[in-house]
Amino acid sequence: MSTTSDRAREVAPPFRDPSSLDAAARPHRLALARALVGAEELPVALPRFGLRLDDVQVDGAALCLELSAGAPVARVRLSPRRRELAPPSSEAPEIGIEVRPGGERHAAALEAIRARLARAITPARWEAARPHFDALRALPLDVPMAYFRQLVSGVGGREGLVRTGFACNQDCGMCWQSRAWSGPGAAQILTWVEDLRRAGATRLILSGGEPTLDAALPEYVARARALGFAAVTLETNAVQLAKPEHAARLAAAGLTDAFVSLHAADAAISDAITRARGTHARTLAGVDALLDAGVTVTLNAVMTAEGLLRLDELPALVHARFGGREGLRGLMVSLPTDPFDGALRDRVLPDPAIVREVLPRTIERALSLGVPVLGLDGPCGPPLCAFGADPRVARLEPLGEALEFRVHPPACDRCAVRSACFGVRREQLARFGDACTAPLAARPR
Repeated sequence: MSTTSDRAREVAPPFRDPSSLDAAARPHRLALARALVGAEELPVALPRFGLRLDDVQVDGAALCLELSAGAPVARVRLSPRRRELAPPSSEAPEIGIEVRPGGERHAAALEAIRARLARAITPARWEAARPHFDALRALPLDVPMAYFRQLVSGVGGREGLVRTGFACNQDCGMCWQSRAWSGPGAAQILTWVEDLRRAGATRLILSGGEPTLDAALPEYVARARALGFAAVTLETNAVQLAKPEHAARLAAAGLTDAFVSLHAADAAISDAITRARGTHARTLAGVDALLDAGVTVTLNAVMTAEGLLRLDELPALVHARFGGREGLRGLMVSLPTDPFDGALRDRVLPDPAIVREVLPRTIERALSLGVPVLGLDGPCGPPLCAFGADPRVARLEPLGEALEFRVHPPACDRCAVRSACFGVRREQLARFGDACTAPLAARPR
C-alpha cells in the first residue's frame, strides 16, 4: 500500500473533515502539554534543545510527545506502569523514545529531554494529568486526517486518495500503519470522495488497511463514478476478492483498476511476509477474479529482507498464472517504508547490496517472459543504481522536484543519472549508510 509520504506534489483542497473531534481534543492536548512540560501552546519551540514540540497524542496506553526539527525527529512515549506492580498514582510513567529515520543526529538533545522529563514528571504531576489523558484516549484521534484523504497533482491530472480505514486481514511486517487505528465511517468517506471530485480530481484511489473489508465499498465506487471520476483504483491484497462474485460486484459498480500486493512466488514466504497463513493462494484467486471481471490489474511486490533472495522467482509465477491475460498491466517492484513496528526493521528493510544483486536478475527474467516491470523509477522504487538504471525499465528523464522522504547522499553527486533519480529512502540511509548507493560512472544505453 502507498504511504502519505509516497504521494508526490500533494495539494490541499478544502476537505470537509470532522471538526468536532479536533475541537474536543485540543483543550486536553494543551492541558497535558502544560501539566507535563510547562508549554502554554502547541506547537511550541524548545530552544534549549533545538527542537519543537508539535503535538501531544495518544497511542494505545501511551501518551506521546511529537518532536521535530523541520522534519519529524522522535516520539517520546510516556507509559503508565503496570498496575499489578504499582498503583498508577504511586509512580511516574515509564519514558521511552522512538527515534524517526534521520533523527539520530539529535541523540544528545533527546537524551537530555528524557532526563529532564524523568525529573519533572512526579507521580503527583502524572496523576493530575491522567484525566486529560483518559479523555483523549476516549476520542478516535489516532490518525492524522492527511492519512485518510489526499489530493495530488500527477502526470495524468489530479488524483485523489481515500483510505476506508486501517483494519486488515493480513499483518505485513513492513506496513507503516497500525492495525489499531480507527476508521472514519461510510458517511465521511463519501464526503471526502465528493470533496476530491469538487477539487478537480479525475482519478480516485480507494485504499486502506484493506478496503475490501468495508461492506460499503461498492457504494464508494459507484458514487465516485456517478460524480464523474474517469477511473477508480482499488489498493488491495485481493484476499476477499477470491469470494464468488465479489470482484464482479465491484466491477459492476464501476471499478476500473486494482493494485494488488503480491510479494513472493512461494506461498510459505508470502504468508510469512504478510503474517497471514493461507492468504497467498487466495490473493492469486482474487487476481483471477478481477481479471475475469474486466478490471485492469497491476501487481506490487515489496522487496523485504525476508523475501528478497527469491524475488527472481516471481516473474515465472506471474507469467504462468496470468501471462497473456488481457488486463494485466505488469509487475511493480518497490521498496518498503519504515515499518510501524520499529522492532521489525531488520526483517523488513533489505540490504542494498543484495538488492543490487537480485533486482537486475529479476528484471531480466520478467522481460524474457514478457512481464512488464513497472515503478522502478518512481517514488516508491529503489535508487536507479540498484538496477544499473536499466533504460528498459526506467525513463532516465530529469525530475522536476525532490521528495521529502528521499535524499541524495554525497556519493550521489558523482552518479551519471543523479538528475533522473529520486535518491534513497531516509530509513534505508539511516539503516545502511553509504552502502545504499553505487554511483554509475556513465549513463546506460
